[in-house]
Amino acid sequence: MSGPMVYVTTKSYDVGTNRWGERPTILSMDDRPFAEGGMRRAYSAKDWGILKSSCQPKVLKLQKHKRYTKAEAEADVKMQMKCVALAEKYNSHSCIPKKVSFCSAQLVQFQAGPYNGQYGVLEDYIPGTFEKHNLNFPMKPLSCRNTPQAFSHFTFERTDGRMLVCDVQGVGDQYTDPQIHCMDADLQYGQGNFGAHGIISFVSNHRCNAICRALKLTPIRELPNRWGSPPGKAATAPVPRYY
Repeated sequence: MSGPMVYVTTKSYDVGTNRWGERPTILSMDDRPFAEGGMRRAYSAKDWGILKSSCQPKVLKLQKHKRYTKAEAEADVKMQMKCVALAEKYNSHSCIPKKVSFCSAQLVQFQAGPYNGQYGVLEDYIPGTFEKHNLNFPMKPLSCRNTPQAFSHFTFERTDGRMLVCDVQGVGDQYTDPQIHCMDADLQYGQGNFGAHGIISFVSNHRCNAICRALKLTPIRELPNRWGSPPGKAATAPVPRYY
């Protein structure tokens, strides 16, 4: 690591209890990001523990154009942990050929150093070749693999059409940095949450595959009807501000 060791506070979120757990630790990170997306930069980091008795490789994510607020960092952690829970439900079906997982995420608040007072998101480092399988918006597949696309379809049906996991990416079927399009206004899942507009994009672009059929998911051509739109018509929503 090229940067100094600094004290931070990490907060973990439990989806089942809707509670946060707090842990102090020492973190080191590189000065320069190794990757970046439209909204965030990713830095190599190490979690040393409060006594520096262990060393775990991590990835630290900071917002690209402005500092994370506490609410924004909490929303991103909650979103990723919701994906962890949905992956567990997907894996409970014996008909799927491969199981999926998402990296657990933690909120980080710096207590010292050049980022003192700032917030970020910390998750485990995944070694291997990184691949992106579908987009946030427009919700189009980027790979020919069935599992990531079927998982997105599953999340829509499992939540009764209230949310959809997209931006599926990672190494193999260990995923990270997802996005959720959510119909519930009280669930703030970041700037990439396009709500109904993002879900409509999925309905327009998804093509059911063998895993969708094995899971007995509603065929894609029937989704607009089941979701509440009149037959032959798609629901409408404002065009999102961020692409």
